[in-house]
This record gives sequence, C-alpha cells and structure tokens, in this order.
Amino acid sequence: MKKLLYAVICLLLVTPIKIYGETIDIKDINLKIELGDDWHVLTRDNLTNNKDLELFKSDEKDMEKYFEDINAYIDALYKDSYLEFTIVLDDADGINFLTNYPDSFVKELAKKSAKEAGAEDYGIYSNGKYKFTKHKFYDKKTKAYYLVYATVFNNKTYYFQLSDYEKITDEEGALFENILDTLEVKILDKYRYEDKETQKAIDENDESYFLDEKDDTDYAGIKRRMISIIFDWVVRPCIVVLVPLFLAKKFDKKKKKDDVDF
Repeated sequence: MKKLLYAVICLLLVTPIKIYGETIDIKDINLKIELGDDWHVLTRDNLTNNKDLELFKSDEKDMEKYFEDINAYIDALYKDSYLEFTIVLDDADGINFLTNYPDSFVKELAKKSAKEAGAEDYGIYSNGKYKFTKHKFYDKKTKAYYLVYATVFNNKTYYFQLSDYEKITDEEGALFENILDTLEVKILDKYRYEDKETQKAIDENDESYFLDEKDDTDYAGIKRRMISIIFDWVVRPCIVVLVPLFLAKKFDKKKKKDDVDF
C-alpha cells in the first residue's frame, strides 16, 4: 500500500498542471486557449449583456471600441485582483512563424529588445510547441508591472501580456505559462515556412546566417526589421493595452509607487 501511495505521489509531482475552465476559440485569428474558472473573460464575441463588463468599469460600446482600437482579442481579470491578461495582435514584417527560428536567434532578439525598451528581465520561453520572447518590467507612467510574452504566427505578432499594480509573483508567472501551454494556433500553409533563403539557413542549422551582424549580410536587413518589431512587442502593449481602459480608470484607487526594484 505504501509503495502504491508513493507511486501516486511521484506521478502527481511529474504530471503537468492542467487548467480546467473555459476554452476560448477565436476563429478570426486561428487561436484557441484555455482560461480557468477564476478568470473573468471578455472577447469581441461575448460583450452583449455580459455582467463582467462592470468589473472593467466599461460598457459594451466602450469595450468594442477598445478591442478595435488596439486590435485586442481577449481581456481578462483574475478573481478579486487587478491581475489582467490580454492578447493583442499587430502586423509583423520579415517573420512568418517565429518558432521556425533557432533558439540563439530568439534569445538575441529578446536581449536586443530588452535594451531598446529598458526591460531588465528578459529571456525566451518554449512550451514545446511555440517559442516566445519574454520581458518583465515596470512602467513608471502607468505605475504597473508587466510580463509580456511575444511571438509570430501567420505573419502576425501576438502579444500575450500579464499586468498588475503589484509585483508579478513567480506563482502568477507560472499561472501565465500554464495558460500559454494550452495555446493552439492553426498555422496557415502560406506562413508555415520563411522565405526561401532564410528557410534554407534554418534547415541547415546555419546560425551564422542569423547572428552575423555585418552590414553586407542578409541578416542585417532582417535584423533592422526584427528590432523594430521586437521593440514594439515590449513597448506597444505597455502603452496602449491597459491605459485606455482598466488601469486608467483604476489609477486613483491604488497606491502610487515611485520606488521599485526587480
């Protein structure tokens, strides 16, 4: 009996946590993702007569405009807190599917964009299916903390953002990654691979193609586009995603913090 109990405990320790809750299916952007029952979720398709609008201090018309203005598709609040999860899309230039690229290149993007945007904590994340850049930072303008994971699907930049007035804890970060682990995106055939030359370098594991920074290489052109994109991945959500709606309306209800550290 003890051996059986020990085996069960060991199994629980190595079994990934599953989030049980609502599966959000957004066909417009070929995305499915699960959010637990503890989340109050707004999408473009569930605003009519949605009582959760009260939590966002908004109404159907305002939320429709909000989603359209910043090209957001999900905005969700965690139970009894200011913890907010948002998905925003933007155009991408030069990448079809970021997961195609080697880790060394994705890490370089995360590093360079962190410097551009002033994010002190950065890295990459892979859930076994997709690769993301990862940035964690504090924004003095909104007095809020941000954790932003970004990637490219179907030639579109997808921003997955967690934000709060309090420091985002390791537990909340783990919750965020558990959500991302449920992510399913349909990759369209025309965006499954990169341009011919880039895909050749990927297939041949030629990392020098991506990491050589000489001006006379093809990577230099790609790099300029990438830096522009990755800079937006960090800065744009911070500026536009929450300020027009939730943080702006709640700003005076929370203690302002001027001194922060990571």
